[in-house]
Amino acid sequence: LSDQLYSTQTHFLFELVQNADDLEFEEDVTPKLVLVYRQDGFLWVGSNEIGFKEENVNAICRLQLSTKSVRQGQKEKIGEKGIGFKSVFKVADKVWISSHPFYFRFDRDGKLGMVTPIWDEDFPENNALEEQTMFCLRIPKQKDREAVQNHLVDLQPDLPLFLRNVREIQVIIQDVDENEYANFIVKRERWNSVAPHVDVVLREENFVEEAEEVKMRLIMEEKVTTSMPSEERRKNVTQSKLQMGFPVQENGLPHLANQDLYNFLPVRAYGLPFLLNGDFLLSASREDVDQGKEWNETLVKAAAELFLQSVRRFNNGREGLLKYEWPRYTRSQGTSRGTALDKLIPGILQLLRSKKVLQSQAGTFEVPNDLTHVPLKYTNGSSPPTPLLAIDGNLRPFLASEYSFQDVADLGVQSLVPRTFFAGLRRQLQTSANAIYKQAQTWHSRVAKAITNQVSWDDAKSIKIIPLRGGTWTSASCGNLYFPELDEGLEVPPGINISVIAQDAAAESARRAMYKWLGANDLNVAEVCRLVLDRHEKDDHEWETEHVVSHAWYLFRASATCRLDRPARLRFAEQGTGHLYYATAMYLDHGGPFHAWEFREYLPDGPRLFHILDTAYANKASPELNDAWVAWLRSLGIWSIPRLAQPFGRRLTPEFKSLLERIPSQRILQLLTRQWDDYRPYFSDDIRKELGESLVECLDGSRHRLKDCFLPKPQLLSVTFAMNTLPFVDTEENEHWESLSEFGVGTRANLRFYATILKNIKHKPYIKPTKEEIIRLYSKIQTLIEKYPNSSCPEVKDAIFIPTDQPRWVSPNGCVWNAPTSFQRIPVLSRYYPDFTLLFSQFLRIRDAQIEDVVSELHSIAGQASCVHIIKDLLKTLNKFLKAGSNHDRIDSLRGAAVLPIRSVNGDVSLRRCNDNSIEWFIADRERLRSCFFEKLDILDFSVADIERLVPLWRRLHIEQKYLGGKVSEMTLTRGRLQLEPSAQYMIRSKAEFMSRLVIRRRRATMKEQLAGAEVFSTADLVLRRTVRKSSGQEIYADDVGRVRVRTDEDHISVYLNAEDTNSGKYPWYLIKEELSRFFEIPQNRREFVLGILTMDDPELIEDMLERNNVLTESESDARVDQDHFDYEAPPQPVPGVRQEGIPATPTSSEAPSRITTPVSNYDSSPRPSTPASQTHQLRHRAPSSRGETFLSPSPIPRGPSGRSRAGSTSTSTYYVIDPSRIEAAAETFRSEHIVGVSAAEATASSRESTSLLAAVSAPPLTPNARGTGHSQSASIQSSFTFTVGEVEDGPFSFSDLRQALPSITPSRSFSPSPSETPSRDASPSPSSAPIRPSPSTALRTPGRNASRASSQSPGGGGYEREIGYGGELFVYKFLVNRFNIGNNCWTSRSRSLYGLPTFSEHERDYSDFTISESSVTRAITDWLMLSGFMEADAWSGREMTYHLEVKTTTGECNDPFMMSNNQLNLRDYAPATSKRLYTYADLSSQPKARKWHDSPKDVYIVLRIYNLISEPRLRAYVDPFAQMVVGKLRFLARDGYEPSPELSQHLRSELELSNEVDANVEGGRNMDRHDEIELEVEKRCEYTGDVRMYITSQ
Repeated sequence: LSDQLYSTQTHFLFELVQNADDLEFEEDVTPKLVLVYRQDGFLWVGSNEIGFKEENVNAICRLQLSTKSVRQGQKEKIGEKGIGFKSVFKVADKVWISSHPFYFRFDRDGKLGMVTPIWDEDFPENNALEEQTMFCLRIPKQKDREAVQNHLVDLQPDLPLFLRNVREIQVIIQDVDENEYANFIVKRERWNSVAPHVDVVLREENFVEEAEEVKMRLIMEEKVTTSMPSEERRKNVTQSKLQMGFPVQENGLPHLANQDLYNFLPVRAYGLPFLLNGDFLLSASREDVDQGKEWNETLVKAAAELFLQSVRRFNNGREGLLKYEWPRYTRSQGTSRGTALDKLIPGILQLLRSKKVLQSQAGTFEVPNDLTHVPLKYTNGSSPPTPLLAIDGNLRPFLASEYSFQDVADLGVQSLVPRTFFAGLRRQLQTSANAIYKQAQTWHSRVAKAITNQVSWDDAKSIKIIPLRGGTWTSASCGNLYFPELDEGLEVPPGINISVIAQDAAAESARRAMYKWLGANDLNVAEVCRLVLDRHEKDDHEWETEHVVSHAWYLFRASATCRLDRPARLRFAEQGTGHLYYATAMYLDHGGPFHAWEFREYLPDGPRLFHILDTAYANKASPELNDAWVAWLRSLGIWSIPRLAQPFGRRLTPEFKSLLERIPSQRILQLLTRQWDDYRPYFSDDIRKELGESLVECLDGSRHRLKDCFLPKPQLLSVTFAMNTLPFVDTEENEHWESLSEFGVGTRANLRFYATILKNIKHKPYIKPTKEEIIRLYSKIQTLIEKYPNSSCPEVKDAIFIPTDQPRWVSPNGCVWNAPTSFQRIPVLSRYYPDFTLLFSQFLRIRDAQIEDVVSELHSIAGQASCVHIIKDLLKTLNKFLKAGSNHDRIDSLRGAAVLPIRSVNGDVSLRRCNDNSIEWFIADRERLRSCFFEKLDILDFSVADIERLVPLWRRLHIEQKYLGGKVSEMTLTRGRLQLEPSAQYMIRSKAEFMSRLVIRRRRATMKEQLAGAEVFSTADLVLRRTVRKSSGQEIYADDVGRVRVRTDEDHISVYLNAEDTNSGKYPWYLIKEELSRFFEIPQNRREFVLGILTMDDPELIEDMLERNNVLTESESDARVDQDHFDYEAPPQPVPGVRQEGIPATPTSSEAPSRITTPVSNYDSSPRPSTPASQTHQLRHRAPSSRGETFLSPSPIPRGPSGRSRAGSTSTSTYYVIDPSRIEAAAETFRSEHIVGVSAAEATASSRESTSLLAAVSAPPLTPNARGTGHSQSASIQSSFTFTVGEVEDGPFSFSDLRQALPSITPSRSFSPSPSETPSRDASPSPSSAPIRPSPSTALRTPGRNASRASSQSPGGGGYEREIGYGGELFVYKFLVNRFNIGNNCWTSRSRSLYGLPTFSEHERDYSDFTISESSVTRAITDWLMLSGFMEADAWSGREMTYHLEVKTTTGECNDPFMMSNNQLNLRDYAPATSKRLYTYADLSSQPKARKWHDSPKDVYIVLRIYNLISEPRLRAYVDPFAQMVVGKLRFLARDGYEPSPELSQHLRSELELSNEVDANVEGGRNMDRHDEIELEVEKRCEYTGDVRMYITSQ
C-alpha cells in the first residue's frame, strides 16, 4: 500500500516524525526524536516518550486503527490514517520495535509480515541511541540506502515549526563501524513573548562542525473555526485551529517568499507569502491537499477571515508594525492553479475590497475602491504632500502617502493619472475658478508641469488657465496667443487681432513652457505674416478692400526680409465686386497682346471665368516699386494671358476649355505658339492629351483632332495621295509652329505619315491605287523601319493591300505571310510582296499559315468537286502539321465537312464527310488490295503511298476502321489437277525433327508427326480469293493468283504450291515459311529459323544454327528448367496491310473458308481442367478464335534498361494498342450481365466475421482435391482474385514461390514440395533435373492503375497494360453512358483524358475508377443489380447511395488472373481463414477502399471484371469484394514471388533444405516446430518484389 501511496522512498521519515509527535511525554522532559543511520543500511529511530501501551501495539499492527483521539471537538493528534508506520516497508524489509515492555519485529517477506508481529527481544543495538522507545529498520537496497542518507542530511530546520510536542530532532550519520561523521540537531525555541511578534529560532547545532543558527521572526495569528462540516476522516471533529505566520525582517518589513503550507509538518508550497498551518485533509500520499473536499474549502474560507483578522490587528496596533506594509502579503509568490488552495489569495483580495482596511490622508479607514493614490507630481511637494486637487481641504478621498501603490493596486485603489488629474482640474475650474485663479504661483507652476505634454493637446487648449495682460483669463483655443516681449517698431495690419500673456505668468519657466506648448509665440514680422495668411485661409467673410490690399502690401514688403509660408493662401479683391479670390483665379490687366480683358469681353461667360484684380493694387506701389510689385503678384499665380492649367498643372482651366470651344482654332494656335515660353512649363501629359483631342480647322475646311493633323509644309503636301488623304491644319507659320508636335501634329514624312496615307486610302473608296503606287509607299515604310528598327506604328496594321482582280484591304488576322500553294481563300502576302519580308513578317509579325488556317481553308471549299486537287493538297498539309506535333480542336470539325475525296466504282470522285453513312467506302491501304477492288468498291482517292503517309490524319479523324486490310478475309482455293512434288515434299519431311524444336515441348511430338507425313502438291489453278463483307451483308470478292496453301486433314497436312513456281524450280520458301509458322504457331522470334531449315541441305549446318541460338533437342531441354513460360512470349502476327514496327506489312494466305484475324498473343495462360498439374507450365498467350475481330492495333514493345523486352523476349517485337471505336461499338451493343454478390445471410456473416477474423491466427488445414490443390473446407469458392480468378490452386502463401526465389542449390539438396504444395499454375520440374531459378517477378512490375497486371496479359510491359486498362474503362464508360446516361465527371480516373475528356485533377488513390452518387443514376444501378439477379440490392432501394466501380480488365477468359492494390483492398488487420501466420512486408495505404466502403452504409464497392476485351468484351460484377472474401467467395493471394536478401545465410538455406527432407520422411504430418521456425526466418529476410503490396500468409 505504501508503494502506491508515496512518490518517494523517504516519505516514511515524515510519518515517523508525525507518529513521534503524537506520543505522550513526561511534563518535565523536552520532547525529542533521534535518527541514527549506519551506512550498512540500518536506521534507528528513538524517542524519549513514556513508552508503548497495548493500544499502541494494536494500532501499529493493523490498518485504519489509530490511537488518535478527539477532545472538545478538536483532534488531539496530528496523524489520521493509521497506516503511516506501514510506509517504512517502502524501503525496509525488517523492522524491530523496542518499547518496554514490548519487544517485537515485522518481516515484510513473511506471511502478512507487515501486520503480524514476531516477539523478538534481540533488538539491534547502537551505541549512539538509548531511548525509551526505539525502532530499527533494515534497508536492503543500496539505492534506498543512499536516498535515506541524503534525506537525513538535507533535513530542513523548519521541520519542527508547527509540531505540537517534539522540539528537537537529532540526526546522526555513522559508517559501518559506528564512527560519526555527521551529527546535528534542529530545534525550535520561543522567546520574547511580550513583543507584538514571535521570534522563532530554528537552531542547527552541528557537533562535527561549527553551530549554525537560523532565526525566523513571525507575527503569528490564529483562529479556531467552530463550524466545521461533517467529514468521514474527521469523525466527531467540529472545531479546527488555523495558524497564520507573517515573516518579517529585522527592520520590521515583510519577508516575502514562497512559503510552505503545513499540516503540522510541511506539505508543499502553494505560492503563499505567509505560513499557514491547519488540519487540512491531505491526499493519500500526504503530498498535497485534497481537492473538492468541503472540509478543506471551509478551512480556506476561514484562512481568508484569519487574514482579515490579522489586518485589523496591524491597523490598530499601537506600535504600527506592518500598518502600511501588510498589503504585500496579498501578492502570490508562486502558482497554486488547479489545487485546493487556488482560491485563497483571490478570496482574501475579494474580502478586503469590501472592508475599510486602508487609511486615507484624513486619517480615516476607507474601502479601497473609494480611495485614490496621488503620485508626488500631483501634489504641492510639501511634507506630507498635499494633493493639488484638494483645493477645498477635503483629504478623505486620497490614500495615505505612506502606502506604496504597487502594494494596494490589487485591492482596487486607483492611481491618479494625467487623464484623471486633468478631469479633476476641469471640474474645479467649472465650480471654483476664482479659487484656482487666487492660488499661489507655486501651485500654478506644479499644475503646469503636470499638464505639459501629459494630456491631450486639444483638451489642454480648451481650459481657461492662461492669464492675459489686463487681468482676464483665456484658453489657448482662442488663438493668436503671444508672449509680452515685442519687436520695436513692429506694425500689425488692420483686421488682425492678437492676445498677450501676463508678464508675471510668462516669466515663470514651467508656466512659460506650458504656454509655448499650447501655441504661444514670440511676436515678429514672420509671425505677423503667418497671422495674415492664416486669417485669409480660414475667414471667407467680406472684408474691406482697403484691408485686403494692405495685407498683400505688408506681405510684399516682408518678403524682402523673411520667407513666406504658402503665400498662395492670400486672397485678392476683384474689380467692381469686391469678392475675394485666391491668386490662382485672378488676372492682372496689363494691356498687352492676348490680355485677359480681350477674352473676358469676347466670351459670354467671361466675367465668371476671368476675375480681374482691383485697381487699388496698381495704385498701392510707387513708380520705383511698381515693377517689383507686379512681379511679386505674378509669382503668386496671377496671370495676364489666359491661364492654361489648373493648380498643379494636371488639367486645362475652365476658361481655356471655353476658349477652345468658342474661339477659332487659328486664334488658339496663335496664342499657344506665340506665348509658347509662358505655356511650355505647364504641358503635362494630361494637358497634351486634352489639346491633342481638341478639334481644329484644316485646309480643306474639315475639322479634325489636332493630334491627327499635319503641318502644311510643302515637302509633305507634295507626296502622292497626301492632299487627298491627310488633314493639314490651318495655321500660320512662325518660329514655334513645329512645336505643335507636342500635341501629336505631324511635322515630318515619318513612318506615321506614310502609314496614315495608306490607312486613309483604304477608307476612301474613290481612290483607286495601283499596285506600284502601294509598293512605293510600302518601300518608304520599310526603309524607315530599317533606319529606325525600334519604332512602332499601329496604323500600318490596318493597311494591308491585296492587289487581286478585285483589290481589297485586310487586317493581319485576315492574311498570312507564307502558305502552301493550295491556299486560295486566305491571302498569302509573300506572293504579292516578296521583297517586303522585313515589313510584313518581322515588323507586322504576319504569321505563316497554321493548322487552323488549313482547317478554315478546307471548310471554305468543302463539297466543291472542282477543288478536289486543292483539298488533297490541303489534307497533306494538315497531316504535316500533325506529324510535326501540332494540334487544334478545330480539326474535329472536319468530320462533318465534305473534304474526303471518294472514288466510286464508276470512276467518279465526290467529296464526302467522315461521318457520312449514305455510302460505304474504304481506305485501300495496300497496293494489291487497291488493284483488286479498284472498280468494285468506293475507296478513298489517294495512292497507297499517300495513305501510308497520311496515317496521323486518319487517326485524328477517327477513320482508321475503314482500312481495307482490316476488312478483307482471304482464302486460297485449289482447282484443277494436282501434281505431287516429291522434291519439296522430301525437303519438308526431312526437316520435321529440326522444325519441331521451334515450338513448345508439349506440341513438338504432334508437329513432328504431322511434318513427317506432309504431302506437297502443285496445281496450275491456285486462286487467292479476297472477300469484303459490307455492312449491308453484301460480299464483294476479288480473285488473285495464289502461291501457297496449307491445310490439315485429320492427322496430316497438305501443302499446295503454284505450278508456275514449281515448274521454274524456284520454290517460294519465304511464303512457305510464313504459312508453316502461322499454322504451327511458331513464335515470331524463331520463324526466321524455319527459312534456314528449309533452305539448308546440310543437317550439321542446321544443327549448328539451332545450337548457336539455344534451340535444344528434347533431351537437352530436359536438363534445364523449361523456360518456355518466359522465353516464348512471341509477339502477335502482323495485320495484313497495317504497318508495324519491325515487321513489314505483307499479304497472307489462310485456309478456306476461315477468316484471317489479328492474334493478340499466341498462348493462353489458363490451365485446362484435363491438363495434369505437372504439365501446367504452358506458354502464356493463345491466339483468339478466328471468328472474332481484334480490338487492337500494333505498337512497339517498350524495352527495359538492359535492352531486353519486358516480356522476356530478346528479339524485336510488337504489341497492340486498343481501337477505341470498336470498343465503343461493342459497349453500345452489350447487354449480358453477370452479378456476383453476397446474400443477406452472408452479409450478416461478413459483418460478424470481418471483426472476429481480424484476430485469427490459425485455421483448419487445406484438404487436397482431385487436382492436388488445396481448398478451405468451409469456403464456397465461386471465383478468386490473384490475386487469381477461377478455382483456387494455391494456399494464400505458396512456399514454392519462395523456393524458386532462392539462389541455386545443389540438386541433391533442393526443395521437394509435397503434391499439395505444388501450384498447378506454374508447376516446376523435378528439382533433381535442373537447378532452381528465381521467379521473374519483374513481369508484374508495371505502372498503371487499372491495367490487367497478371503476367499472362503483359506482352508489352507497362504500356500494353495501360492500353488494356484504358480499353476496359472505355468499355465501362460507354456501357454506363448508354445504359444509365452518366456524366463524364463520374469517370474518376486519369485515363479519361485519353478519350478527350477533361483531366481528372484529384488524387486517384482516393477514388475508384467510377464514382456515381447522383440519385437518379444510383437508383437505376440498383434496379440493374436486381434485374441481373442480385436481389440483395433491394435493401438499397430508396436510399441515397454512392457506387464506387473498380474496373479490372484482361484479354483472356474470365478466370484469368488480375491484380488489385492494397489501396483497393485493405487486408491490414485481416487474417484469412486459411492462414496460419500473418506477416507484414509493406506499409499499406492509409485509405483502403474495399474495407472502408464495406463498413459504410451509404457506399457500395463493385469490381467490374472485363474479360475477352480483344475478341468479344464481356462483363462480370463482384459486389462488395471484401464481404465476399470474408465469407469465402473470393480468395486474394499474393503471387509475385520473392527475392532473398543478402543476409539469408548459407547455414539457414541448408537448414531449410534439411527441414524439407525431414518433411518428406515424417509419416502422418510435418515436423512443425523447427520447419515453421526456419520458414518464419526466411520470410522475415525475404524482400517482396511485386508492384502490388500485400499481406503475406504462410500455408
